[in-house]
Amino acid sequence: MIVLAYGSPEPYGAVIALLIAPALVLAWGALDPVRASGGDDYQKRARQGWGAVVGTGLFLGVAATFYTLYLGLAAFAVTVMAVAAALLAKRPKDRGAVRCQCSCGSLPSQ
Repeated sequence: MIVLAYGSPEPYGAVIALLIAPALVLAWGALDPVRASGGDDYQKRARQGWGAVVGTGLFLGVAATFYTLYLGLAAFAVTVMAVAAALLAKRPKDRGAVRCQCSCGSLPSQ
């Protein structure tokens, strides 16, 4: 409501501004898909997130058509989120596990 009230000189930009937050949530779903449970994790994850990719691309295309300032803001935010998702994907999966101090790197037996 505030965006519509104060964005009245540029009403076409207000619509894009209202949709930036949901589009960024959608983009996160594209960048970091839900972890699949079960056997072949790669195959299940490979099929997830494509709807979010298409939705984010459509939003960025519509934002480019209507108001390029908000396109720049949204594209920068998606880029920062992509870097964060890449860093999160590279971190060790078993961060809480205690490793053996020897050179083998295995978990200690209990």
